[in-house]
Amino acid sequence: MKFAVAYNAEYYDPSTWDRDLALIRDAGIQRIRFAEFAWAMMEPEEGTFDFSVIEAIVEKAASYGLESILCTPTACPPIWLSEGYPIYPESIDGHISSPGSRQQRCYSSKDYLRFSYRIVEEMAKHFAGNPHVVAWQIDNELCGEMKKCYCPRCRENFGKWLKEKYGTIDELNRRWGTQFWSQTYQRFEQVPTPKHFASDLSLWHNPAINLDFVRFSSDNIIRFSNTQYEIIRKYTNVPITTNTDDFYFGDTLNLYKLFERLDIAGIDVYTGDPVKTGFYSDFMRSVKPNLPKFWFLEFTDHPADPVELFRVAEQKGSEWMEIYKFRPYPWGQEQSEEAMINRFGRPTVGYHAVQDYVRADRKIPVETPTAALVYDFDCSWAYHAKSMLFPNDFGPKGSALTYPNYLEHNVYPGMYPHFKTIAFVEDASDFTPYKLLVAPRHIVWTKAFEASVLAFVENGGTFLCDTDIFKKNADNAYLEAQPKLLTEVFGLAPDLPVEDGDFATPKEVTYGRGRAVMVSRNLTAEDWNTLIETYK
Repeated sequence: MKFAVAYNAEYYDPSTWDRDLALIRDAGIQRIRFAEFAWAMMEPEEGTFDFSVIEAIVEKAASYGLESILCTPTACPPIWLSEGYPIYPESIDGHISSPGSRQQRCYSSKDYLRFSYRIVEEMAKHFAGNPHVVAWQIDNELCGEMKKCYCPRCRENFGKWLKEKYGTIDELNRRWGTQFWSQTYQRFEQVPTPKHFASDLSLWHNPAINLDFVRFSSDNIIRFSNTQYEIIRKYTNVPITTNTDDFYFGDTLNLYKLFERLDIAGIDVYTGDPVKTGFYSDFMRSVKPNLPKFWFLEFTDHPADPVELFRVAEQKGSEWMEIYKFRPYPWGQEQSEEAMINRFGRPTVGYHAVQDYVRADRKIPVETPTAALVYDFDCSWAYHAKSMLFPNDFGPKGSALTYPNYLEHNVYPGMYPHFKTIAFVEDASDFTPYKLLVAPRHIVWTKAFEASVLAFVENGGTFLCDTDIFKKNADNAYLEAQPKLLTEVFGLAPDLPVEDGDFATPKEVTYGRGRAVMVSRNLTAEDWNTLIETYK
């Protein structure tokens, strides 16, 4: 595993660059990453472009033997853009965003998209062929602060998205059950964005529209990322990636789809916990199954034992570990005293930890996983679709994070001690490489996933699920007929719901050459540890 660092030299006086870059080089770090928030510097006025500072950093870093990762600056629209054009998003409560922060952009705003794609093209064109620019990062933490926009522009695009999906409004009405509460639509243009209702009693939208709106919002952002990819790719053949947040801030962006087009998966994680490091390492290694490696594009620089975290990341496939950040920001919303050097320029404990790890020249092999954990975004979104009315439903450990919290804090810690690597898979994946398949809280039934599970067990695999398995269909409606997995495999009644209390003791059945096991939906991490010990 090699090391990089976030070094926003454009923020600092150029007289300090030599000192900083020498220290970066001496730590054994090989790359710097920067420019993700420098739009106003690169386009100080509409249509006037100036890449001289960014180019000077690239060249200065190269003189110290350092490569550069350039970031497109579209997460922070400049004031002239936000003042002159309608680019602001609208919140779930109907509030329009304002200047003074970041990610204050609507992905359906034609003006925002036009100017974003232009700065990306001008930047990519300017640095085309520069041998010191070895990778690009698109935007910064897509779907971070602003996960969904409810404005009229998004309502129009949502209607188009629905029309493409359902074909006719009658099909949408049938599958959504819009006869309930007299919500039948005559045209796709009538379908709202599911904003909060102004009412004294808490009310929420149809669970189907909530689920589809999250799908639309995710697709809208992925389209934005893919368009940037296509622009940059015209001018270079170096790897192009993006960085995403961990699920502490919500999982409203489908990472499997996000990284389909990009060259490598990347993520930002801030933690001192090796298990959390393991969770996101295994996840990101898995989102591009044919490329079993990934990059940490931001990683905390001040845990108690960073060496242990580095080991975990490397054994699970991290190719590049980028520390955030090299130097503190004395001003701005991210001002702090925590970095690889302190605000006076002296190296910190984190600096020496990286330096020592690089000098040790560890080479930790990555094992091929034999166990897979199903992480399905539709299942996660189905859980929180009904609660989307409530404040902070996508905030840290908010009410809507039932699914990611359970998988990250209960299921994965139970699996972590038993496997060097764990594969994360979608419900449409190929399960033949694995001996154990774990699908907790898999509430959404699809015919394809059930068929794959049955084939997996018939051919000798072990399948673990809980009592939430297959309660709803892909339209977020409860099933009115029990699937084959529950009746023919587990022998459950076709006309009774599954009672969680009946599974305090795991129910194991033999099916073909394999076995299927159903457990309670409320197991602790310790319970899962015991369960995996039995069935690994």
